This record gives sequence, structure tokens and C-alpha cells, in this order.
Amino acid sequence: MLHLLLCTRPKLKGTLFQKDLGSIYDKNLRVEALTPALAEAMGFSAAKETAAAAAALCKADLATSTVTEMTALAGTMGRHYATKQGLPEDVATAVFEAVLPRQAGDILPATPAGIVVAVADRLDSLVGLVAAVGAPSATADPYGLRRAAYGMLQVRLCHGWMRMGWQSSFVALALAAAGEVSMWVGIRVWLQSRLPAAITALQQGNL
Repeated sequence: MLHLLLCTRPKLKGTLFQKDLGSIYDKNLRVEALTPALAEAMGFSAAKETAAAAAALCKADLATSTVTEMTALAGTMGRHYATKQGLPEDVATAVFEAVLPRQAGDILPATPAGIVVAVADRLDSLVGLVAAVGAPSATADPYGLRRAAYGMLQVRLCHGWMRMGWQSSFVALALAAAGEVSMWVGIRVWLQSRLPAAITALQQGNL
């Protein structure tokens, strides 16, 4: 039987994301809340409704038995279930693209809605986890924040997001997800310090 993603999503309440940030379900709600404001900030207003629909479903396949057993299928199964449910193709595509890039050298989200949801998910992780546990050190990065940051910067570089200032996106994130506008300053500086390495890795094909 095909999973109805919105019905499956509440099962994520039983999967912890981080003790101070709640469950994967809580994270999904934050990403969903952030997405419309971020779409506006990124200049993707026309894709706002599609992005919001995809954001609501972007974690739901994590609660399915298929993805529980084979985590590498996250996103792929989300797109499959969304398509089989008869959801619009652009929504199903954005559900898949929300997980991209999954590792170095992976494909990037290509649609406006997919870009917005992928960035929203990573911004939520960066803001929430840096606030909860601090930025990664030189020797420890237990939550993969560098990977999240580099993935977001790669999307930024490859899709011309360089034209957009950091402030608008982080204020949108703080207002929608964290409720703490001042939080964006330190994270912005940390991300900007990663930018030269991201550019070099991208030029070398290692990002």
C-alpha cells in the first residue's frame, strides 16, 4: 500500500532530531514555516506555493519502512510516493531535491522550489544546532554542520544566489524558525568564513 505522506508525517514525532530542538517532526514544521519567507527573500516568489507544499512533505518518507531500512533512499521515495499520490510533478520534484546535495559531487537541486526547500532545511539545521550545541570545532562536527553549510553554499554558488545578501535570508529564518533575529549575525560570519574553501572545492570538483 502506498504511503500517504501527510498521514505518515506524524510518525516523525517519535524520532529525535536533537534534544533541545525536538523531533524530526518539529524540524519539518520549522522548515515548512520558514519556506514562504525564504522563497520571497531568495527572489523565488513564483515558486512559493510549490515550495511550501514540498516543505510540508520533505521529511515524511523518513517515517516509511523503506527509508528506515535504506536511508539512502530518502528523497527518492518521497518523490515516488508524492507522484503516486497524484501530487503535481513540481511538488514531487522539490520533495526529492530537498535532500540535495547528499554528498560531495552529488547533483544539486535545479528547480526554484527545490532550491528553496533544500536551503530552508539546511538553514534550520545550522541556526538551530549552532544555537543548541555551538559551531563545529576543528576536530568535532557530530551533526554534520560543515556538510550542511557546504551543500547550501554550493547551491548558492551554482545557482547565482551570490546576488542576494545574507541578511535577508537569515532574518527570515530567525523570524520564522527561531524567533531570535540577533542569532543570524554569528552564523553569517561563520558561513562566510567557509565560502573561500567552498569556492576552491567547487572549482576542483570536490564539492
